[in-house]
Amino acid sequence: MSSKDTFTIPPEEYVLKNLRLRKDLVERGSMIAQKKSVSFNKLMNLALEFALDRFEEE
Repeated sequence: MSSKDTFTIPPEEYVLKNLRLRKDLVERGSMIAQKKSVSFNKLMNLALEFALDRFEEE
């Protein structure tokens, strides 16, 4: 069986990090996460990845 015929889920590595977030961002994020049926952590990872992918160094 070739590798393209195999269903695999690549492992994701996570690191526990304490962040101090503004209250309004947590409230907005929590509402969006609830509406989209995803965890707050998942939403924050996606939002951070989106921002970092579009970050322009000066």
